[in-house]
Amino acid sequence: MKYLFVLIAMINISLHAQNVLHPRLQKALSMCHDEVEKLPIRIEMTDRLNIVQLYAKYISQNTPMSQRAMETIKKLKKKSLESKKDIISFLQPYLRLNHIDMRNYWIVNHIYMECNRELVYEISQRKDVAFVDLNTDKISPLDVIEQEITSSAITGIETGILAINAPGLWDLGYSGRGQLVYNYDTGVSAEHPALKKRFLAQHFPMQQSWFGYFRDFPNEINSNHGTHTLGTMVGEGLTSGDTIGVAPGAYWMACDLVTSTVEELPLLENIVAAYQWALDSDNNSNTTMDIPAVINNSWRWNDNPDTTHCNDYIKDLMNVIEAVGIANVFSGGNAGPNNNNISAPQRINSSILNTFSVGSVNANLSGNPISIFSSRGPVQCPANNSSLLLHPQVVAPGQNVRSSVGLNSYSTKSGTSMAAPHVSGAILLLKEAFPELSGSELLHALYQTAIDLGDEGEDNTYGTGMIDCLAAFEFLSQNHIPIDPLSPTDDVAIIKIHQPTGEISCLDIIQANFSIQNKGLNPIDSLTFTMILNGVTLETSSWTGDLEAGEILNHSLNPFTLFPEDSIEYELQICALSHNIFERDPYNNCLVQRFIIISNDLAPMIESFESNSFSINSWQTINIDGQETWMIESTEGIEGSELSAKMPLYSYNNIDQRDVLMSPNIETDPNDSFYLSFKYAHQHRNIGAREDSLIVQASADCGLTYQTLFAKGGYSLQTVDTLKFNFIPEYESHWNSVIFYLDDYFPNVENVLVKFTSVNGKQNNLYLDNITIARLEEIDINSINSDEIKLIPNPTKERITLIWPDNPKQDLKIDLLDIQGRILGTKFIEENSNMTSSWDVSACKVGLYLFRIQSKNKIYFKKMIKK
Repeated sequence: MKYLFVLIAMINISLHAQNVLHPRLQKALSMCHDEVEKLPIRIEMTDRLNIVQLYAKYISQNTPMSQRAMETIKKLKKKSLESKKDIISFLQPYLRLNHIDMRNYWIVNHIYMECNRELVYEISQRKDVAFVDLNTDKISPLDVIEQEITSSAITGIETGILAINAPGLWDLGYSGRGQLVYNYDTGVSAEHPALKKRFLAQHFPMQQSWFGYFRDFPNEINSNHGTHTLGTMVGEGLTSGDTIGVAPGAYWMACDLVTSTVEELPLLENIVAAYQWALDSDNNSNTTMDIPAVINNSWRWNDNPDTTHCNDYIKDLMNVIEAVGIANVFSGGNAGPNNNNISAPQRINSSILNTFSVGSVNANLSGNPISIFSSRGPVQCPANNSSLLLHPQVVAPGQNVRSSVGLNSYSTKSGTSMAAPHVSGAILLLKEAFPELSGSELLHALYQTAIDLGDEGEDNTYGTGMIDCLAAFEFLSQNHIPIDPLSPTDDVAIIKIHQPTGEISCLDIIQANFSIQNKGLNPIDSLTFTMILNGVTLETSSWTGDLEAGEILNHSLNPFTLFPEDSIEYELQICALSHNIFERDPYNNCLVQRFIIISNDLAPMIESFESNSFSINSWQTINIDGQETWMIESTEGIEGSELSAKMPLYSYNNIDQRDVLMSPNIETDPNDSFYLSFKYAHQHRNIGAREDSLIVQASADCGLTYQTLFAKGGYSLQTVDTLKFNFIPEYESHWNSVIFYLDDYFPNVENVLVKFTSVNGKQNNLYLDNITIARLEEIDINSINSDEIKLIPNPTKERITLIWPDNPKQDLKIDLLDIQGRILGTKFIEENSNMTSSWDVSACKVGLYLFRIQSKNKIYFKKMIKK
C-alpha cells in the first residue's frame, strides 16, 4: 500500500506538471538535451487578484477615481509579494549561481526568467504555480498603409479635428488642461515645437515620463509614426494658426516599443512591463498624478486567425487598466476590407470598453466614407456578450491625416493608427470637464453619442459611427456637473530655472535660482520647496510671505557642488507645493533642468584628437537620438596627425539629426587677441535632396548665447570633389583650414567655448582636426615634432624617460594620464632646458598610459605601457 500511494502521488505530480506546462513548452523541453541550455519562460502564479470582482465593487460603491487607482495598485503589489514569497526563495540560489535576471511583474502576477530543463520541471510541480509557458511571443511590426506626404505648416484646423467636433469643446474653454496621455508607439521626437512644451519630462524625471526599450530618452529611431500620432492628440497650435492637436493643453508621456520592421522586435513581456510602468511610473502607490487618463495604442501584436490569449493574462491586463480608470484606446487594424480576423489585443476584451477599437474614415470626403483598409468585425473573442462580436466600437478620421514628424516637420499619413489618436484626444477634453469619471465612462459617452454611419445602428464596419466630442459632453452633462474651465482657479507654477540654465554649465558650484508665479486667483502665504538632483532630494525648505495673484517670486535654494564627468547629464527638479489650495494642473508645480558640466581650461587649447578620447581633454558630445555621433578615427593628410574627429554621416540613417561636439570652456586674457582655427574634410555625394552641414558656433557666456562663425553644407562644405563612398581623407589637399579672429565677435573676451554641430543629410563622412584657440602671436611659433620624442624604456616596469633630440624651444607642460584621462602627475619643462624628463611609474598598475605634452600651440600624446 505504501508503494501504491507513492506511485499515485508521482502520477498526480506528473499530471499536474503536464497541465501546468504549455504544450509548446513541453515540446521545447523534449528537444532540450543539454542540461545547461536555458529556456525563456513565463510563470503565472495560482493566487491572483480577482480584478473583475474588485472593479464591480468600485462601480457599486461609486469609489472615487484616485482611490480606485491607489487601492488597485496596492492590492496588486501586495498579492504579488505574498504569493511569490516562497517561489522567489526557492529560485534565489539558482539565480545567484547562474547570474540570471528574474523579472517580477505585479500587474498580472508573473515571473519571467531563463532556466534549464530540470528547473522548469521543478517549477511546474509547485502548487503556487498555475501555468508555465515559453516567453517567445513577439510584438508585430507596425502596419504601414501608404507613403507619407511631407508638408509644411499651414494656417487652419486639421479636417479630422473639425470632423469630431473638438472645436465645440474648445469654444467652451476645454483644451485637456491638467490631463495626461500615454502614447504607446514607436517613440517621439520630443524636440518638435508642437510637442516639446507639453512633455511631462519638462516637469518630472525622464524615467517617470519615458519608457524606453531602444533608448533611455525620447527618440523616433524606429519610425516617425509615434510623433505623428501624438501630434494628433496634443499638438500645440503654431503662431501661424496651424492646429493639429485635439487637446493641446494636455501633457504626454510615451514609449518606443513599437517597430516598423521585424528587426529587434520586443518580446510580448514588454507589453506587461510598459503597462505596469504606466500605472506607477514614479514607483509610489500613494500618488496618482503619474497615471494617464488615456493610453493610445496604435499597434498590434498578433494577426493569427485564432482565439489564443482570448481568456488568459492579456485579458487580465486589459481588465486591470480599466479598473484603474484609464481609457484604453486601440487602432482597429488595417487589414480591411476583406479581413477574416481581428488583430490582438484588439480582439481580446471582457467589455465593450476595455479594448476600445477605432476604425478609420476619410474625413476629407463628404459623408465620411469608411477607409478601404479599415478592418471589419466580427472578433474572435466575443466573451459572453454578443455585442462584443462587433468591431470596431467607433470610427474617427484616419485617412490623409496631417500631423507632426521629425524635429519640426509635418506629414500626411493614413491608417487606423491615425484614427485612434482622435479618440484619445477627445478623452482628454472630456476628462478635463469630468475629472471624477473613469476612462470607461468617458468612452461609453463617445460610444453612445457617435454619429451613425453606414447601416442603421451598430455594425462591423463603422461600429456606432463617428465620434462627436460635443455630443459626448452633453450626454455626460445630463447626470454630471462639468467643471467650468473659464472660472478662476488656483495654480502655482515654477516658470523658469535661472541657474543652471541651458544645456550646459561651466560652474561646478550650482546656485539654484528660479522663478515661481501665482497663476491663480487667490493670494498664497506659504510654500514648500523641494530640490531633487538625479532622484536624490538635496533640500526641502519652507517659505512664508505674500504672493498675490499674477505675482512672480524669485527664490534661491542652497548651492551645491558638481564635478565635470564625461557625458553625464544632470537632472535638477525644483517643485513648489501649497497645501492650502486645489489645483487643476498639478504638473506645472515642478520644473526640470537637464545639463552637463563643462570643464574650464586655460588657453591655449590645441586639440588634435591624438589621445583617441574626447574625455581626456574634456570635450563633450551631445547625441540627441542616441545613434551615430562624433567619434575618433584614423585619417591621413595632416602632418604629425594620425587621428581625427569623425561624424559618420555616410552610415547615419536618421536624417536631419544634429550631433554636437563641444570644447571645454577656455579661459582667455581680455587684454590679448585670440583666434580660433580648425581643419575640416568632407566629400558631397549629391544623393537625394539632402545636404550634410557643419555649423560652428562660439559662446563667451557658457552657452547662454552663441555667435555663428561657420555654416556650410553640400557642395560649399566639400573639400575634395573626387567621389569616394564612405569618405576618409588621405592627402593634405583633402583638408581645408579656416581661422576666425575672436575679437571680431567677442571684444575683450574672458572665456570662450566652441560648438561644432553636424546636420545629417546622409551624404558622406565629416572630419575635424587641429582645433586651436590661442593668442595671435602664437600662430607662427614652430613646435616640437612628436616623432622626435622618445620614451625609454617602453614598455617599462619602474622608470621611464622622455628624451628630445635637442633642448626644447618652448616651455612644455607634461601630464601623465591613465586611460580614463585622470592626471596622475605633472611636470614643467622650461624653454632651452633639459633634453630629458624622467618619471617614476612604479606605483602605476599594469596597463596603458598616456603622456600629454603641451607646447604653446600644440598637444602631443605618447603611449606608455606599464608591465
